Amino acid sequence: MKILIVCLGNICRSPLAEGILRDKIEKAK
Repeated sequence: MKILIVCLGNICRSPLAEGILRDKIEKAK
């Protein structure tokens, strides 16, 4: 999961993308 976060972070470094990603992580738990 951490690898996925790093990859997405490199592609789109933006607060919006980070917020969406964090929301998906919380739902995945």
